[in-house]
Amino acid sequence: MREAGAPRGQGQSPRGTRALSQPQIILLTYVLSALELTCLFMHFSVLPYLSRRLGLDSVAFGYQQTLFGVLQLLGGPVFGRFADQRGARAAFTLSFLASSGLYLLLAAACSPALPGVTLLFASRLPGALMHTLPAAQMVLADLSAPEERPTALSRLGLCFGVGVIFGSLLGGTLSSSCGIQCPVIVALVVSLLGAVLSFTCIPTNTKGASDHAQPVPPGRTKASVFDLKAISRLLLQPGVLPVFLVKVISGFPSGLFTVMFSIISMDFFQLEAAQASYLMSFFGVLQMVIQGLVIGRLSSHFSEGALLRASVLVFSLVGLAMPVYPQRGHRQPADQGRVGLRHRDHVGPLCLRAAADANAGAHPGRPPVPQLWSPCLWPRAVCGQLPSPPGPLEAAHTPEDRQNPMTAAPRHRLAINSIR
Repeated sequence: MREAGAPRGQGQSPRGTRALSQPQIILLTYVLSALELTCLFMHFSVLPYLSRRLGLDSVAFGYQQTLFGVLQLLGGPVFGRFADQRGARAAFTLSFLASSGLYLLLAAACSPALPGVTLLFASRLPGALMHTLPAAQMVLADLSAPEERPTALSRLGLCFGVGVIFGSLLGGTLSSSCGIQCPVIVALVVSLLGAVLSFTCIPTNTKGASDHAQPVPPGRTKASVFDLKAISRLLLQPGVLPVFLVKVISGFPSGLFTVMFSIISMDFFQLEAAQASYLMSFFGVLQMVIQGLVIGRLSSHFSEGALLRASVLVFSLVGLAMPVYPQRGHRQPADQGRVGLRHRDHVGPLCLRAAADANAGAHPGRPPVPQLWSPCLWPRAVCGQLPSPPGPLEAAHTPEDRQNPMTAAPRHRLAINSIR
């Protein structure tokens, strides 16, 4: 029971704590969302490198990311029903406890004495209940006026940008300086702190008496959290199904890019964890500026439908422009990643050269000596070019029906790697 005269959206608070005002609850909602997203991107920044250290390839990494996405898809409607029935406090607390379980299993996977691959896949299971952002959207929709709702929801983009920036930076920096398990442990501590704040400060119920909460008719039992009919009935409400389909279709390329970005930065561009985190932080800055500053102003001049169609159009144009990205200069580093070479293996760096000594007259009476190794002072993209054609010494001693081993780039790199 809510107290008489209490502000709209404020419910019961735990004993011994003072009920927060409505602006304080909204501010705390933003803080909890930023903390959750920071922890999420901290673990995203180290997850591909942990998978590679445990011996998983890109396909296995895609499997675990797919498992995480499927569990999020299946757990989203159930979590929404749970939040409607149990209230905002229970929803936030459950989400942070699920996040703590994920980071605990992920920290255990970093230990060499435990089955890391099994724990890595098991850490995806709590993702079915990690829905802090939908819980925050529910609270903001309940506590804000209809004319202020788009602006209040768009400010969650600022929280998303803060999470991407600080989560990626902390994940890359801590993993490089303190070990790959350090960001996961920090995320575990922050998630436990978020669970405590949610249980002690978030009100039990943020829905007012005049909201859309429908009372249960007499003689009919209340629908359970796992009632599929009640969940599917939501999609049949006017205007819900088109928004749901647009969200799913537009989220597919975004999710694909998020999953493959870590693999591309690690294998294709040969970036370390700290370098990849800097790039993700740049994405967070753009996301924060657009979602937090631009969308709020555009919503006051254009309708939500027009903004939705414009965002889908821009998203499609960006996706169509990605295949036109210049590939020149990156073919060789990708090949080096497939055969096991890393940038730290040729820090010198030394470039393999199969060209003969250009100064053939330096030693009269002797054949030119092939120059196999020479220090390369050019950028790595230029050094990663295909080997030069064989010199006169290799051409004279190479049968015509057999490929020159000096020009067989993958085999030659493997030989150099084995010598090392």
